Amino acid sequence: MIGELIHGQYRVLSKLGEGGMGEIWLAEQLEGGARVALKVLRARLAEQEEFVSRFRREVRATSRLQHPNIVRVSDFGKLSDGRFFIAMEHADGETLEALINREGALPVPRALRILCQLADAVEHAHSRGVVHRDLKPENIMLVTRGGRPDVVKVLDFGIAKIVAADYSENRRLSLQGLIFGTPQCMSPEQVGGVGTDPRMDLYAVGCIAFEMVTGSRLFTGTAMEVMHQQLRRPPDRPSARRPGLPPELDAVILCCLQKDPALRFQNGLALKAALEQLADFEEVAVPVPAPESASPAPMDLAPTLVGGSQLAELAPIEVPELSRAARLCAALEAVIALGNSDPKLAMSLDELRSLERELRACAEELAGIDAGADEIEQAGLSREAQLGIWLGELSFERQQASARGASVKDVDRRTAEVEAMLAEVAHDVERQLLELAERAVKLADQRADLEAALRARCDEAEPLSS
Repeated sequence: MIGELIHGQYRVLSKLGEGGMGEIWLAEQLEGGARVALKVLRARLAEQEEFVSRFRREVRATSRLQHPNIVRVSDFGKLSDGRFFIAMEHADGETLEALINREGALPVPRALRILCQLADAVEHAHSRGVVHRDLKPENIMLVTRGGRPDVVKVLDFGIAKIVAADYSENRRLSLQGLIFGTPQCMSPEQVGGVGTDPRMDLYAVGCIAFEMVTGSRLFTGTAMEVMHQQLRRPPDRPSARRPGLPPELDAVILCCLQKDPALRFQNGLALKAALEQLADFEEVAVPVPAPESASPAPMDLAPTLVGGSQLAELAPIEVPELSRAARLCAALEAVIALGNSDPKLAMSLDELRSLERELRACAEELAGIDAGADEIEQAGLSREAQLGIWLGELSFERQQASARGASVKDVDRRTAEVEAMLAEVAHDVERQLLELAERAVKLADQRADLEAALRARCDEAEPLSS
């Protein structure tokens, strides 16, 4: 497939890997040059209804998830040979499995940072009715974002379970009694083939946490032996494998590993809160910039250009004049406190403070516009991804109807409606960004005037402050 053009949009560059259901290819989007990962269903499975259903379910599951710690899906379609594909964010990094294999037990602060992000991702997925069911170190990619390492990206929702009531297909599949998952991180209820309780993911997080802080798996043996231990054997305390671990960390991990789901943390939010209370937790803001667009041509959400500059460039946060003004205000206050009653001092101080407040408010509003532009773009990307998945579903429905010789008028009508919605989203995003850009230009001019006025006032106040 290397060199092939997929769906008229993606040029295949290389093979990234393969699994039981399909192959993963690295591709470049023709418009914009963004790198994406393409997951293609195996040809021999494309005609098997069960596997096609699972593949399409992966798309629907992942399209619900728009979170910086979850790999994002951007497109869905069918190749000329009948195989299905999805286009997703390319997470270029190292799996947690590879990291543990290379380094063994991780330092506790590093493990906690990874776990907190994982708990956040799990909370987001569960709040949207998606249970992963196969969380494991192999499915957790660690990438670098904004110069910060160990940013978590959860991979492979290929066997995710939609528990929302509108997905009757998945309820039907669950009745077959199929057991999905990897024994090393499989919850007791999963081993028993009972239900799709979201708390099974919390058990898997406990298994991952145990391996991160001890460097060894919770249970070992054959697949059947491990499954039996997951069902019956109490877990070791992590500190029994790695002496010196704090008892509070033992307690958090063992809470995740309770055999009874009712005794575990009930959601990712509760787990994250418990992790943040640990003494070794180090709060580090992990900057996750807006993702590269891997979207169809009608939805180019690049920042609006104003006078040749991107909107983000109009909103610097650092204003040197404010630092100088603050220093001079403190000096003037000190002179007044020493008993100098010259009215010029008080007047100069008032003028400096007034200009300082105006300039600070202007700079803060500009910074807010910058953040607002990011939010608008992210909301547009999220909506576009959902509509793109919908178009893929309608395309599949049309092909099925055509194969049966049935009318496709209704499908074509709904397709046109979704395409119109895509155009409306693009127009709305462009309008909102343009409004912000116009406001930013006015504020930039206002800020320049205020900076000049403050510089002049600082020059006048400098001799009075000594």
